[in-house]
Amino acid sequence: MSNQYEPAVNISGEHLHLSAFVFVAVVFLALVLLIWPTSFGLSAATAMQISIDPANTSVNVGDEFDLNIRIDAGAEGVVATDVYLNFDPVFLEVVGITDGTPLSVFTKVYSNTVGTITIGAGTLGDPASGTFVVATLRMRAKAGTGVSPTTVAFSLTEPRRTVVKNAEDVNILTAANNGQVAISGPTPAGPTPTTTCTPTPTTTVPPGKPARILLQPETRNVAVGDTFDFQIQVQTGGIGVVAVDVYMNFDPTYLEITGIDDGTPLSVFTKDYNNTVGTITIGAGTLGDPVTTDFTVATLHLRAKAGTGGAATWVVFSLAEPRKTVVKDAGDVDRLGAATDGQVVISGPTPTGPTHTPTRTATATVSPTHTVTQTPTHTATPTVTQTPPTPPTVVAFQYGVSPSADYVGVTDTTVDSYPPTWRCTDIRLVVDYARQRRPLLRFDISSIPRGSYVVSATLELVQNDHIRNMDWSLDVAVYRVLKPWDWVYCQVSWNQARPDLPWEVPGCDGPSDRASVPEDVKTLQPLPAREKRVVGWSVTNMVRDWVANPATNQGMILIGTGNTQEFEFASSDYYYGDYAERRPKLVVSYYEPTPTPTATLSPTPTRTSTATPTPTNTPPPGAIMGMVWEDLNGNGIMDPEEANRGLAGAIIHLWNSAKTQELRPAYTTQSDGRFAFVDLAPSNYVVTEDNPPGYTSTTSDEVGVVVISGTATTGVNFGNWRAGTTPTFTPTPSPRYRVRLPIMVKSIWR
Repeated sequence: MSNQYEPAVNISGEHLHLSAFVFVAVVFLALVLLIWPTSFGLSAATAMQISIDPANTSVNVGDEFDLNIRIDAGAEGVVATDVYLNFDPVFLEVVGITDGTPLSVFTKVYSNTVGTITIGAGTLGDPASGTFVVATLRMRAKAGTGVSPTTVAFSLTEPRRTVVKNAEDVNILTAANNGQVAISGPTPAGPTPTTTCTPTPTTTVPPGKPARILLQPETRNVAVGDTFDFQIQVQTGGIGVVAVDVYMNFDPTYLEITGIDDGTPLSVFTKDYNNTVGTITIGAGTLGDPVTTDFTVATLHLRAKAGTGGAATWVVFSLAEPRKTVVKDAGDVDRLGAATDGQVVISGPTPTGPTHTPTRTATATVSPTHTVTQTPTHTATPTVTQTPPTPPTVVAFQYGVSPSADYVGVTDTTVDSYPPTWRCTDIRLVVDYARQRRPLLRFDISSIPRGSYVVSATLELVQNDHIRNMDWSLDVAVYRVLKPWDWVYCQVSWNQARPDLPWEVPGCDGPSDRASVPEDVKTLQPLPAREKRVVGWSVTNMVRDWVANPATNQGMILIGTGNTQEFEFASSDYYYGDYAERRPKLVVSYYEPTPTPTATLSPTPTRTSTATPTPTNTPPPGAIMGMVWEDLNGNGIMDPEEANRGLAGAIIHLWNSAKTQELRPAYTTQSDGRFAFVDLAPSNYVVTEDNPPGYTSTTSDEVGVVVISGTATTGVNFGNWRAGTTPTFTPTPSPRYRVRLPIMVKSIWR
């Protein structure tokens, strides 16, 4: 008996003809698939796009608004992008440019006179993939555009050509999507310029001499414990240099890096070092004119740890992949012809046991005509493995469930255009487009210590099976609410934020009501009967701002766009047996600030005190946080009795390492004394303090801080005591606790 699942074999003429027909059809289809993309101008690979987001914006004269520069990379890995934009300065002007993530922005320049924007960003770490924002443009509308909108356009021709590059240094950009801005209001008089720029002829770079990179001075003679500097210099040989990647190795038995200062004229966007394995990584570049004169990339600050016994220890350039030092010209060609290492002779006690020497391949070919030679012979650089960071604290804010059963810090409702009255006791939240129903939510997250670094935050809503049409989906965006609304008694409606304050535009639609750019967008799909689905929106940036400045927490609103589909979620009033699974939830992952002050007081507390607080590092990277505290006994140390003595009114500034540019808006402390600068690229920074009124410093007002890759936060604390008083301890007052209302009276309280 044959198996019923075995295919029958038939070699009759009929089947032979059919097989031949199928074979021809398959070949034809394969040819179509190969030819189609090319014939119709389409790419078979995923398109690498750069876009202005949103693509269409409508504003009034005088309004300020944001435009994101977004890259949709898909699975491609992006390591660098040069962005050139043109706009019409008659209608628009740039107010400011904010860095995006995950690329580090090293150049951002704009001209409101000619209407140009130049942004350069890159990484020496892992390539970035997926969808991300390079930078956010803050624009202001100057004049009405009439019937035709004005355009913010990418420049795609030399010498201002927008590129997106992968790890092989290949431009993978396939499409650029401009943005249009329609401005209502008075139009300008007379003719206006257009945003189309005439390409400028590219200047031919003369061949010149090959570039050389070296350490100056080449030799150092020091003693154990001494600190000293090496300058990393580039001799251009007359060629124009636009970028330098520096990789170096040293022996951590003898040397350690204490800091790296930026050089000029290239902008340093990455500087990292590891005193455990002995590596240095520096990236620098410019989107301006190429540099033709000799210059310093950066200055290394080192300390001698052990004697070398009359010999020398070396600080060497790495010239082999994957850590290859390069010097590039405007044509993106590596022009490095020679590299000269530095040697250090250290007198004093020598280390016990064997030591290791930095290694490198003896000869590395840089170009067809230039070969780099070095004195020491080296082998491959060891691979560095990062230690996993300490897990962050994760807390879920959910009414009557978490962080505890008595948590009542959630207000949620649906603002509805019909009827436009408040409706706060409904067990459901509804979102649709046609009737304009929009869920409005606010979570009290004040239990997260101010100054904490928020790793991630997600709004989770449970979608139920109530739908209007099984064939339709709906895009739902979450926006930050800007206007104070009545989240205490929940007397909020389509027209009113609270009884005494209307929305600027009904439905929380005005520029003063909510942000113009969504935090996240999800596409909701219909559910089969009796099913539920958890939908999550990323709200990390919003929650970071709330933790840094709790007064800005006005909650969020969800807005649907597209068709007439309707979706429902459980609200915080949902009271059935599975309420713990269904009620709205805000899940936040964060690291608490961990200040460790070790500063000492000079004989007379003055603003020129030489005491310096010691930064404390905890993973992950990118934040400087701390506290301004009242130093009751004036000893420059945060004693246990002073840990809760935060001071309001101090102004904290974040500077570059040379203290020539303030990198972020100044931060004014509140009553808890805490401050935070987050999303910082690994680099050297300077943090300074302006004392609160009536107080004098007991620690230094200026602290140098290094943000290192793989490090979460750096704690910096400033001590102050009240001028004209005698330093003494005062008992710390007992904490005051907020009264929690029982869950059963929630509807009455609201």
